[in-house]
Amino acid sequence: MQTSYSGTYFCLQQDHDSRSFLLQNKKEQIRLRFCQLLALRHKLNAIDMEAHFDLNHNPSGIEIVSLCNQQHILLLNTLELIDLKKAISCGLEAPLRKWFHAA
Repeated sequence: MQTSYSGTYFCLQQDHDSRSFLLQNKKEQIRLRFCQLLALRHKLNAIDMEAHFDLNHNPSGIEIVSLCNQQHILLLNTLELIDLKKAISCGLEAPLRKWFHAA
């Protein structure tokens, strides 16, 4: 296992043997394939951060994100959302750079 990102709330590790990623928070571990990680990144990037901070649109300050494996739902506050966005972008940066520079 290679750690791609380790933050306050989330840790992302890449498992080269099983070709998967392990997303960890304090409560659970979620194993994701590369395409599932891309789908999660797409969902996170689709969250409008201005609306997240607008009390008329989001009075609770919580975002609900379902994973495409249909087994997990993440309830994220603002700090967790920012940390997860960083984890996903750092986790995808190395494999994408490796694949595109190898071609």
